[in-house]
Amino acid sequence: MLEPLAEKIGAHPRYGPALAEAVAQGAPLILNYHTHGAPEDFCVSVCTRAPNPLQILGQGEELIELAHVKSFGRTLEDCVPLCVALGEALAARYRLAQLPGIYLNGRPYPASPLRS
Repeated sequence: MLEPLAEKIGAHPRYGPALAEAVAQGAPLILNYHTHGAPEDFCVSVCTRAPNPLQILGQGEELIELAHVKSFGRTLEDCVPLCVALGEALAARYRLAQLPGIYLNGRPYPASPLRS
């Protein structure tokens, strides 16, 4: 369903090379479904995790944004079905060993069917 979006991301002059490099390095991908505040629609970022030595002190992991898609979803309920579809499209395009994780506003989405 979202194969054309995966193709568009791959063809983008900045997003495509960044995503291809992350995949080549074996970095696990994350789809971060988020909003920039009402009344805007939800966006999705394709990200990887940045190493954070302070995580042992309780600080969260930092995400490195590889691609950003505006107006990806309209509601919170759109998060899982849209992210699953995009994750499957990215997995097919880049031959990923595992599907991307789903995050909501920078944190792991607890009900994600793609949790690793």
